[in-house]
Amino acid sequence: MSFRIKLFILFFSAFFTFIFSQIVEERLILEKKREPEVKKIEKKQSIIDAGTGKRIKKDSAHLKYTVVDIPVSSDFEASTIKGADISPSFKEDYKRNYFGMGYGNYNQLLVDGNVSSAIDQTWEIGANLHHKSTSGLKELYPWDSNKSVSALSTYLNNYGDNGKLNLNIDYVRQLYNYYGVYALPVTANTDLGQRTHRFSLMGSYENYAESMFKKVNVKSYFLGDRFSAAEGKAEVSADFGKRELYSFGDNLHLSADLNLDLEYQNTSFGILDKNTSKFLNVSAVPKLTLRRGASYVSLGMNGYFLNSQNNSASGVDDKVNRVYWYPKAEIFYSLSPMINLFVGLGGGIKLNSYSQILVQNPYLIANQYIKPTETKYSIYFGIKGDIQPDLKYSFSSSVSKVKNIMFLKGNDLLDRNAPYAYANTFSAVYDNGTVSGIKGNLQYFPTSRLTIDTELNYNHYALNNYERIYNVPLVNASIGARYTLINKKLLLGFKGYFVGSRNTNLYALRGGNIGETIAPPSLVRQENKNARINRYADINLSVEYKIHDNFSIFALGNNLFNSNYQEFIGYRVMGAQIMGGATISF
Repeated sequence: MSFRIKLFILFFSAFFTFIFSQIVEERLILEKKREPEVKKIEKKQSIIDAGTGKRIKKDSAHLKYTVVDIPVSSDFEASTIKGADISPSFKEDYKRNYFGMGYGNYNQLLVDGNVSSAIDQTWEIGANLHHKSTSGLKELYPWDSNKSVSALSTYLNNYGDNGKLNLNIDYVRQLYNYYGVYALPVTANTDLGQRTHRFSLMGSYENYAESMFKKVNVKSYFLGDRFSAAEGKAEVSADFGKRELYSFGDNLHLSADLNLDLEYQNTSFGILDKNTSKFLNVSAVPKLTLRRGASYVSLGMNGYFLNSQNNSASGVDDKVNRVYWYPKAEIFYSLSPMINLFVGLGGGIKLNSYSQILVQNPYLIANQYIKPTETKYSIYFGIKGDIQPDLKYSFSSSVSKVKNIMFLKGNDLLDRNAPYAYANTFSAVYDNGTVSGIKGNLQYFPTSRLTIDTELNYNHYALNNYERIYNVPLVNASIGARYTLINKKLLLGFKGYFVGSRNTNLYALRGGNIGETIAPPSLVRQENKNARINRYADINLSVEYKIHDNFSIFALGNNLFNSNYQEFIGYRVMGAQIMGGATISF
């Protein structure tokens, strides 16, 4: 480990020693349920002053707010070539009109910016810019492993008396390489490049007043890549909110909910089998809820109409046109704030997409067979509550019967000269089976400025055809913390992750060493279906200091264990990454 990395870790250790020495002095009494932070509801209770450009509170007498528990969530990305972007930001404040840059080892370059303006007291327009790039792992791979992501978005917001309107236009472009070549050597100038671009248009209207609907969303995007893959999707959803139907005295109430959704998706590929797929999915989720205090019983259904079609140049012609329905029920019984028991039943249809699978693994071959996943039933139960006012917990277990469980399998060597031909890509495969899972999380916020959350997940897959699921960790865990001090001028962040070992497949050359140079026509492939990728842990730290209201500096440390672990077979990640930079607000 280099001297600079050791110095960086020592610096953070000193900071965190100082932090935790102050926690006892900063404890405060919190309510049993944590109230929403201003940032979570500011869209409902503020407008923009056209003269000052600042948010001001408006009359919220007609608005109703419910208590919101802070969710335990994970936005983890492994410290791969794609990078774990943990850029710090003071999320306690409404941050707008700023520009920041950072630079670090592996030639990491980070650029972030926002510009926005109030048109009047109710209208706001703005734009965001994001760019991150790295030169990659030159010491491990003689061929290109560089990566860059650039994103530009514009938005228009209206904060009306009765609701909020939001319109977003986004463009994201990614340039990267299929650098995980392991089965045979390639020359340094071998073309392994891939590029994707995605254009998105989204709109939503959230209604605050009592009316027919609560929220309407419209989402659409178009995705393309270097190898003529094309995917378009449009979705319209409506939440009609909760309607009180009848009250049986003061404590027993009957209400109804309804959600409607319509999705259309069209995907086509231009290489190899030239797979195409088209899906039209219409869903309705009605529900009745009988509530007494914090306890309730709900009963409803998930109904779907699915029209799907799959074709390929190899002769595939699959069509589905049918209606599905699944019972939906839940019982929630509150014994006390500390003990809340719940049990439920559900099921449904989920459309898989090329765009969604690329998020899981960007090293896909541009020829995927896309099918929806059907959860025939899912039974779950658990317990959650507040052990103390500042300590929340949740534990749950589930078992599901699933058709077309989607996971990723490594592709073979191909007899062609192409970036995806070196056993360095993956394809979606499907199997039916049973999925069992256990999930637990813990939230601790001993002071108003410190939040700690942890989560642990375990899943077991019993598949009908495959002996084991590929490239899916059975165990993963995370822990995160945010702490502000010195009158909110200093922000410290910590994110730690553990990912268990994964099963995978890989290809080798029979009768020779992987390092031997053998011309493609003479290749004799051999698949190992029982390979494993080792478990790993990833530690990330961040610090940002406001020198002035309009100027701050930051430092980031990713993968501080300095391990070149593999996220997917052949794809090693960057070691310890150190970045520093500054942000100017205006």
